[in-house]
Amino acid sequence: MAKQTVDHGAATAPRQPVAGLINLKNILFATDFSSCSQTVQARIASLARRYEAKVLIAHVVSPRHYPPIPPEAEVLQERTWRDSRRHLEEIAKSKEMMDFPHEVLLGHGEVDKVLLEMIQAHDIDLVVVGTHGRRGLSRLALGSVAEGLIRNSPCPVLTCGPHVPDSESPEFQIHHVLLATDLPGISPAALSYALSFAVEFSARLTVLHVAPVSLLNRRQLQEDLQTRFRAVIPEDVAAWCEPEYVVEPGDPAGGILRVADNRQADVLVQSVRRARGWTSFHIGNILSTVLTQAKCPVLTVRSVQ
Repeated sequence: MAKQTVDHGAATAPRQPVAGLINLKNILFATDFSSCSQTVQARIASLARRYEAKVLIAHVVSPRHYPPIPPEAEVLQERTWRDSRRHLEEIAKSKEMMDFPHEVLLGHGEVDKVLLEMIQAHDIDLVVVGTHGRRGLSRLALGSVAEGLIRNSPCPVLTCGPHVPDSESPEFQIHHVLLATDLPGISPAALSYALSFAVEFSARLTVLHVAPVSLLNRRQLQEDLQTRFRAVIPEDVAAWCEPEYVVEPGDPAGGILRVADNRQADVLVQSVRRARGWTSFHIGNILSTVLTQAKCPVLTVRSVQ
């Protein structure tokens, strides 16, 4: 965890919490060499420096990239493999990757399956991908890959959709973290990531719940949201980071995007679980809409619930 300066002369100054927050040791950067993959490089670099992590730059050559008829297939496969290796080495030598350990991984096969094998083999803590599908995750390559990873990855997945702008600074800064949640469930894993980002980057944290509620019920839900989260946030973390609690009326996807945009969130954290009910964040239209329309990176964390 990156160190921050604490004024020990101030008796009331809370100490930065060290327990209960995430520890990123290995980050997998899945790239298809498109422009959306380039968008995430500065963000990966900042996370690697903050958490003193190693970055594994990965690409998978799929059989779909070339025809199944020899000898043309063999020639094209060799060329594709060689070009992919060259692109990976170029990323590895880029200025964004200079300040932390990294290596390249080149695989062959079905993209989702090979990436999941890499995650297991290299003890990956976080996967980062760019997704360029503007009309749903299944439209284009990294869109479908992102969906498959979110469904099956044992670790969280950070996606940068087509509306996420390039970082204006070589050092990606997180000033505002938005944690989208449903009630009554609270995902401890999603909360840990949101709190860790807020603490590491000295950022504001907003906890959001979206539901079709009246003004009266909205106030009650907001109090309930605050009570539930205060009960599970570690005491030392609460002294360092006091979240704002917001209940937004409307449909989940639209409400999440609206609050993220209006409050200029730098990262959106949400849990994903298989559940019934339209307020649950499940793999489907809600998540697809958020991932492809959000103007900030989205971290999806699988819930054990």
